[in-house]
Amino acid sequence: MVESTKAIGIAQDALTTSNEVSNASLGKDEFLKLLITQMKNQNPLAPMESQEFAAQLAQFTSVEQLININSTLDHNLNLDLLLTQAINNTLAVSIIGKKVAGLGDEVIFNGNDTKLCFRLDSFAHAVKITIKDSVGNEVQTLQVSDLSAGQQVITWDGRNSMGKQVPSGTYTFTVEATDANGNSVNVQTLIAGIVSGIRYEEGRAILLIEGKELPFSQVLNISGTDEEGAVP
Repeated sequence: MVESTKAIGIAQDALTTSNEVSNASLGKDEFLKLLITQMKNQNPLAPMESQEFAAQLAQFTSVEQLININSTLDHNLNLDLLLTQAINNTLAVSIIGKKVAGLGDEVIFNGNDTKLCFRLDSFAHAVKITIKDSVGNEVQTLQVSDLSAGQQVITWDGRNSMGKQVPSGTYTFTVEATDANGNSVNVQTLIAGIVSGIRYEEGRAILLIEGKELPFSQVLNISGTDEEGAVP
C-alpha cells in the first residue's frame, strides 16, 4: 500500500509538470505517460491489484472528461457573449435618431430649461427633487405634488436656491416620493432624449443622448413618436 501511495504521488507530480508545460487540456498521450510512470515505480514484489489499477485508471479518465467538458463550456460561453454583444450593437445602431429613456441621474444644463425625468411606481402625493453640481453640492430643491404612476417630467430653469442661474455643465438629481399616508414610493431616475450617436467600449454599445451617455443595457423604452407614455 505504501508503494502504491508513492506511485500515485509520482503520477500526480508528473501530471502537475505536464500541466505547467503544456498549459492545455490533458490528452490520451499524457494519461498513458502517467500510467507508465506509475507502473515503473511500483514494487515488483507487490504490484497493484487489478481492482486498484482499474480504479486509478477510471479516476484519470474522469479527470480528462471533466477538463474537456469545462473547456467546451468556456468556449460556448464565450461564443454566447460575443453573439449577445453583436446583437446588442446592431440594435443600438438602429435607434439613432429615436427617443429613448434609461436608468441614469445626470442632466446637462446649457443655459436653457432642463427636463428632469423619472418614473414612479405608484401615485405620489409629495415629490422632492434635489439637484447637485458635479462635486456633490446641493444647488436646488424642487417640490411637486400629486403625480400619477409612470414616467414624469419636471422642468428646471437652471436657477439655484438663491434664484441665480447656475453655470453650464453636468448636474445630478435624486427624487424622493411619498404617498398620501407618508409611505415611500419607489422612484427610478431616468436619462431621456434623442440618440445622436453611439460609441463602443470593450464591446459594449453606449448611446450618446444630448451630451449624456447611456449604456444600451440600461435602456428601458424606445419610441420614435410623441405618443402618450413615450420619452419626452
